[in-house]
Formats: sequence, structure tokens, C-alpha cells
Amino acid sequence: MKMNKTLESLASQVNSMKKFGDAIVFERISDSFGEKGERPDLLIIGEAPGYEEVRIGKPFVGRSGKLLDKWIQIFGIKDYVITNVVKSHPTDAKTQYNRKPTDEEIAYWKPVLEKEIKALKPKAILCLGDVAYRTLTNSSKTITSVIKSGLRFDYNGIPVIVYFHPSYLLRNKDYDWKPDMLKIKDALDSLKSQSKL
Repeated sequence: MKMNKTLESLASQVNSMKKFGDAIVFERISDSFGEKGERPDLLIIGEAPGYEEVRIGKPFVGRSGKLLDKWIQIFGIKDYVITNVVKSHPTDAKTQYNRKPTDEEIAYWKPVLEKEIKALKPKAILCLGDVAYRTLTNSSKTITSVIKSGLRFDYNGIPVIVYFHPSYLLRNKDYDWKPDMLKIKDALDSLKSQSKL
């Protein structure tokens, strides 16, 4: 996998940012990224890595990852990059369990995410979860209302699609995500037909 100097510099910067503990960047990249140039078809943005993800250096290594892999297969996207808003593992001090990132953590890492997007120049972005959605939009609308209305938006000219984080759907097993995946695939296919992917 090729990585241009800007991305290498960003990865080095992230590795040196220890305010909230060890961190990872560009956590998972498709094998084809770099073969057709430095611009992935899709940048998938999650919330934050868990303990195992930081240790291994990849996001979505557990059940969430298996679900996301199914989604990527449905989309038919082969050239993608996965990253997170927050690069370090947010841990509850008392329980040591995962927790949502704080506003301080999001603000600390947001400039890095913005640099990632600028360097990668993805053809489209998929925001997974409330943290990614709010970080890019500063919107007051709930993620549920955005998903139900099929609302998409642009981030600096890049088409953005919003969806629930896989972990949320694993906790809400009664929710049927398959029709939503077909809608997202249709949206991505539409972008392809417009030569945006």
C-alpha cells in the first residue's frame, strides 16, 4: 500500500500525540488503495478505537468489524480507508470499559481528522455513528432523524452519507439494517454513475 508524504507525516504526528494514550491512524486500508492513485472511493469514519484495536493497530476487529465487512461487501466498494474521529481509546476510569469520547477528546483530534480528509481526498465519506456525524456537521438533528429522512450532505464538496455505528445495531438486534444497506449502495452507485466514484 502506497502512502504519500502528507499521509506519512500525519501518521507520524498521530503516533506522537499521547495526551489521551496510545493512538492509531489510517487503521484499515483496502489492498487496492494506492494502486489507482492516492484517492480512495470511500472514507469510512467511526467513533474511536477500543483497547484491542489500539493494541493490534486496526479498527473493527471484533463483532462490529464482521458486520462492517458485510456492509462493505454489499456496497461493492474495493478502494476504501477506515479511520476514527478520536484516535485514542476512550476508557471509563472506574470500569475500564469503552465509553463515548468527551468533547475535549473530539476537539483534540478533530484537526487531525480534517487533515486526513484533506490529504486523502476521498470521493465519498460514510460517517458511522453520532460522534462522526456531529463532528463533520455540527448539526442539532439526531442521527436517527437524518437516517430516516435519507438526508445526505457535503463536507467541503465531498458527498457524505450518515449511518448508525455497527456496535449500536449489535446492541439493537431487532433493527433490520439490510434495507438501509441497499439504500446506501444505491446512493454510492448513483455517485458512481455521476463519475464521482
